This record gives sequence, C-alpha cells and structure tokens, in this order.
Amino acid sequence: MVFGPIGAGGSAGPGDIGDVRHFSGLVSGLDTEGIIKKLMAVQRKPLDQLLRDKQWLTWQREAYREVNRSLLAFRDALSALRLTGTYRQQKALLSRDDLVGVTATGAAVPGVHSLRVNRLAKPATVVGNAVAGRAAGTAPTDPLGKQFGIADTATLEFTLTLTDPSGNPLGKATVTVTDAGTKTIADIVQAINAAAFTDPNTNQPVDYGVRASYDPTLDRLFVQTRQMGDLVLTLEDVTTATGASGDVGVVANLFGAPVDSATGKATLTGTPGQTAEVVLDGATLTFADNRFAAFGLDFVLKGADAGAETTITVVRDTDAIVDRVLDFVKRYNDLLDDLNRRLTEPRYRDYPPLLDDEKAQMSEKQIEEWEKRAKSGLLARDPLLERLVTEMRRAVTTPVVIGDQTVSLADIGITTGSWWDRGRLVVDEGKLRAAVAEDPERVAALLSQKLASGAPDAENRDPFHPQKGLAVRLYDVVGAAINRFVDRAGRDGVSIGDQSVLGRALTRLDGRIDEMTRRLKAIEDRYWREFTAMEQAIQRANVQSLWLMQAFGGGA
Repeated sequence: MVFGPIGAGGSAGPGDIGDVRHFSGLVSGLDTEGIIKKLMAVQRKPLDQLLRDKQWLTWQREAYREVNRSLLAFRDALSALRLTGTYRQQKALLSRDDLVGVTATGAAVPGVHSLRVNRLAKPATVVGNAVAGRAAGTAPTDPLGKQFGIADTATLEFTLTLTDPSGNPLGKATVTVTDAGTKTIADIVQAINAAAFTDPNTNQPVDYGVRASYDPTLDRLFVQTRQMGDLVLTLEDVTTATGASGDVGVVANLFGAPVDSATGKATLTGTPGQTAEVVLDGATLTFADNRFAAFGLDFVLKGADAGAETTITVVRDTDAIVDRVLDFVKRYNDLLDDLNRRLTEPRYRDYPPLLDDEKAQMSEKQIEEWEKRAKSGLLARDPLLERLVTEMRRAVTTPVVIGDQTVSLADIGITTGSWWDRGRLVVDEGKLRAAVAEDPERVAALLSQKLASGAPDAENRDPFHPQKGLAVRLYDVVGAAINRFVDRAGRDGVSIGDQSVLGRALTRLDGRIDEMTRRLKAIEDRYWREFTAMEQAIQRANVQSLWLMQAFGGGA
C-alpha cells in the first residue's frame, strides 16, 4: 500500500502546516497548487519522520508503564510472602460444628482443646402486647391521630432505659414523636432504631443501641438491644395525648402495657439479656457476646448443650501454605512470560507508525492490523528488561543459607524448566506438600528469611545476599526495577512535566516539530510568492506582447 505525504489527504494535527488555499496558474496554465504540494511533500519528509518518532516513543513509554504496573502488582503479592506468619497458618478441626465455629489465626499453636457451651448470649428483648385503644375501622398503616383519636398536632414521648440486673442505670434514650396526624407505626419503629443513648449520670453518649420491628400479622411491636449480655430494657411513657377513650401513649397503646395507677404512666420491662457461658479446657468463662477469642482462635457460638463436649484440634494448615507457594509460582511465571514475550517480540520496521493522512485512506480494520505490527517489538532486547529477567532468575535460583544449611527451591519440589522455558518454575506438588508437612519452618525461611537486625547497610542493599529469602530478594529486585522504569518512562498518568528520560525526549521532539512546522510554513509561503511573481511576470509579458501585436497590426 502506498500512502501520500502529510497534507496530501487533508491531514490534521501537527503535520498540517498551513490551511491557506491558493487558486493560481490562470495565466501560465500551470497547476500551481499541485506543483507546490509536490514540492512541500519532499520538504515534509523530515517532519513526517519526527511525527513517527514521537508516536513510537509514546508507545514505548506506555509499554514501560504497563510493565511497571505488572511489577507493582507482583511486589504487592510478595509483601505477604515476606512475612513468616504467612507460613504459620493453622486450621481448627472440630468434633462437631453445630455448637461452635472456630477459626485459627496466625497466633494459634498446634494442640487440642475442649469446649462445652452452657448457654448462649442473648439480647434484652421487649415484646409488645396487642395494640390497645385503636379506633374501629382504622388500620395499622393509618396515622396515629386517626388510629387513636388524638389531635393531629399531638406529641408523644417515651423513654428507653437500660440497666444491669441489679437495676444500676447504664443508658437512657428519649424518643419523641411529633405531629401525630402524619406519623404512623413505621415512624415509631424508625425513631426507636435511631435512638441515641446517654449515661444517666454523666449525660455522655454511650455505645448502646436497640432495633425495633413491627409484625403486621401479629399486630405487635418488638424491641431488642443491639448488644448482648446482662442487660434489662424498660420502656416508659413520658408525654401522652388525650384521645377519644382517654390518654394515649406509645407504651400504653402501641405496646399494650398497663398504666400505673400511681403515676398514670405505662411501663413495660422485657426479658433480660444474658451472657454466654462456656467451659474451655476446664475453665468456666462468661462473655457478653457469642464471639470471643482465646489461644489464637476465634470462636463463634452457635448452640448450647451443657452435656456435649466439642474437641478442637489445631493443626498446621498445609493446604493454605501450599496454595500460597503455588500462587507465588504462578505470579512469577506469568510475569516472566510477559517480560520474555516483550523481549523476543519481532519488530516490523516496514510498519512505522501511521500519520493522520495515511489513516484517512485506510479502514478501521486495516489501521488495527497495521498498528498491531507497528507496536510489535517496542521493548525487544531492551536492556532494562533483560537486566530485570536476569536478576529475577538469579534471585530464585541462588540457594539460601538457613543456619548451617543451604536450601534451594529444588529442595521443596520447585525447579526451573527446560532452557526453552526461559526460567519458568515447575512445581512437583507432591514434593512441595511433603516439604511443608515435614518442616514448614524451613519452607518459611527459604522464602521469607531476612537479615539479622543490625546487619551492615551494604549487606541490606545486596538483593542477592545468601541469607535473604527468595521472596525478600525478589521484593528488592522488583522494587529497584520499578525505580529504573520510572526514571526511564515516568509514572502512570503523568504526561505534562514528565522529567523521565522518555518524557524529556518527547518534549525535545515537540520542540523540533513546532520549529519545523514553522519553517515549512515559511517555505510554502515563499513558493507561493515565487509562483505568484512568475504569474505576474507572464501577465506583464502577455500584455506587452498584445500591445506590440496591436501596434504592428495598426501600422499595417
């Protein structure tokens, strides 16, 4: 395919150096505009090359940044592999899981525990009686004013009080419902759920809360504390309103509570909450919740049966450790494959970046296929990538000194493949599992061992120090490579003011493109002046010739 020069197809952008149209050649009969375009096409060739160079460098910068994004993701994955706790994962095996769920944390140690659940923790609960005093023919969804015959502007107020079993106050909240003519039972429920508790003694906020609900089938309100444990919840009317059949209050009517003849207010105390009680390894313990932690284990109580004992066996979670190592190998291989692919990609020099006027003559599919080849080999045989691949392979193949032993990946069933695999790691999962089961600490050290505190700076800076674990080495190697790529191509999202090597090169190219564009405009203007002068000279000659012809003709 042959493409015209910049401007021949009406291109736009940096290659379009002028938009002036001239219609000359009427005297000479020459296609002045066509001639000038051909002359300018020759002059534009250096500018075309600059534009192609700029596009190539832009693509190359993005390719470096793509690699850097992959490196950042890989380094993030290495962060966990550098921690010894990653390889000390435990799991809890239960003789029965209907009474309790147990999750082992990194602090758990292998062993056996026994557990009996005497009782579960429960919240304090208030169950309302049937709604009292509702006017005939009204529904629960009607406004309170209509249901109970109170004024539309009436205000109802009641309190929620939390105490311990001995009656000592823990928290109190006041709920106020205004404009009974527009409020419904749903608004009462919403107000209870939003109630804020304060300490009755200090008037400071306390971390208690309740949740309410209404069952339309039972026509009853339910309230329970958000917290469990030794709590008692009491509801009491404070402000009532006069209705068709007497005073109306939220507690008295919506909860159906009896009115105290002495105070004239309704009070309703619910079922107290309770703490959980368990017998763990022979010790009786109580908790304010059905979740608690002990021995590095997180317990979730599900049911109570004082006569049933659950045996909890904590063992090393070999599967989790193996999965971590397999994930590491996969991520390493994926990254290495991508780097090797970029290094060995062919570069098609016959497919330079397209210019705007060239794209205008092609279909979308043609452009896509062309640019696929044009972008191939952006980082082929790149020294930075070659260095990174070499250092990554060295980091994982150099044995690690652990105490008086030298350990390598091969000792845990991981080897490098054939030469054509270009450093990919191959896992014998059976050997890996056996190595983890036999000596998990050695596997942990192979990957996560760090230099002793106080090691010389020179040793800490050495990414290939024999006492550094493989994940630690790779973390250092990748971190250094990230910095080199940033120096080369800048950071993601930065284009203006990019001071990287490629950023400065692109800035210089922009300057040269601007300068050459101005120079070409001046050359084009000069061509037009010269051809215009030629046309004018021919015109004068024609006029003189015509005069002479007329003069001689007249003399005859």
